[in-house]
Amino acid sequence: MLLSLDLQEFVEYLEDAPETKELEEEEMDVNAYLLYEVLPLLEQEIPLLLTEIDFNQFEEYDPARLFHYVETVNRHRWKIQGLATLIQRIPPAVRPSFV
Repeated sequence: MLLSLDLQEFVEYLEDAPETKELEEEEMDVNAYLLYEVLPLLEQEIPLLLTEIDFNQFEEYDPARLFHYVETVNRHRWKIQGLATLIQRIPPAVRPSFV
C-alpha cells in the first residue's frame, strides 16, 4: 500500500484547523505554585522534603487538579508523537515534473 502526504496540504489543514484553548483553560485551573515550583522538581526527580513545601500556597484539591492536568498533557503528547511517527514512516515520493 503506497502512502503519500502533501506537506503543503497538511500545513494548510493545520492552519485552518480551529484552535483549542483546552489546555490553557486547564492550566488556569491548576495552582501556579504547584505547577511552576513543585512539579518541575518532581519531574527532574529532585528530592523534595515536606518541610520545603509551602502548604499555604494551595488548597487540598489542587494536587488532584495538577494530576489531571499532567495526565491531559501526556495524552496530547502521545497523540502528537503517534502522528509524527506515522508521518515519518511515509517514504518520500518523487512527483513527475511537467516541463
